[in-house]
Amino acid sequence: MKPENDAPSYDETEREIASRLFTLHYDDLARLARGRRRRSNAADTMMTEDILHESFLKLGQEKSWRNEKHFLCAASLAIRHVIVDYARRKLTTKRQHDR
Repeated sequence: MKPENDAPSYDETEREIASRLFTLHYDDLARLARGRRRRSNAADTMMTEDILHESFLKLGQEKSWRNEKHFLCAASLAIRHVIVDYARRKLTTKRQHDR
């Protein structure tokens, strides 16, 4: 039976690996997210922890990583996507209110 939300199904080992890697590199990822947040327009309304948690959810779309470097690159890209998606939503809202 296919899951209703079309999310990939992970076994317990894969979930543990993702969680362990995220926890192991949390400080580095937080520093990266904080820096990117400050350079974007999200600095005033989006918190670093929110960016990290959303990026962790985005990382769930990746089935597995070849090594830690691959994981860190994927996490960095997920952080960027979270910030860009937020900026797009904010701009769309602003455009709708300007009409």
